[in-house]
Amino acid sequence: MARRRPILVAVRLTPDESADWRAKAKAAGVPLSALIRRAMARTRTWTVPAAEVERDRTRQVSRIGNNLNQIAKWANTHKGAVEAVEVIGHLIAIKRALSALARFERPDCPQREPCRTLLRVKILAEKGWLTEVELPGGGMRYELAARPHHHHFLCRACEKAFDIHRCPEAVEDLAPEGFEVDDHEVILFGRCPACT
Repeated sequence: MARRRPILVAVRLTPDESADWRAKAKAAGVPLSALIRRAMARTRTWTVPAAEVERDRTRQVSRIGNNLNQIAKWANTHKGAVEAVEVIGHLIAIKRALSALARFERPDCPQREPCRTLLRVKILAEKGWLTEVELPGGGMRYELAARPHHHHFLCRACEKAFDIHRCPEAVEDLAPEGFEVDDHEVILFGRCPACT
């Protein structure tokens, strides 16, 4: 016996939206109401605190992806080096893990993938290929350890970090008298061209 559904839910649509929904239902071979029920069953919603956790997770994945792009660029420039081959192997594994993170809402996604990703990044750091970079805004970032001294520009909108390859002159002179400077880090804040 078919399940009774006595409650009617009305939704306002534009004529284009209505035509698009009906075309999708026809292509799926189901009535429009069945298509909408299926779509709603697959939709994941969050409470306000859970939504913030999801936004934070998305930011972390984005930061890792940004760092991995820089590492991949290095590995592609040094394809002949034996170390590059091993780095590329780790990058491929990390890419797969990040893809799994993007499917986190699926019940068949293994929940241990973030740990595997972090472990592979930590392995690269322990081998001396990556170095940890702590920038404001939370979360650890990584970049190639063999890179020359540089600074960062941090976009406040997309939270991506960009390299600055110049050093301000006489930055050591900014230290109070009697202090000895052994290193420095300059971070500029603002908006990148994509966010302006």
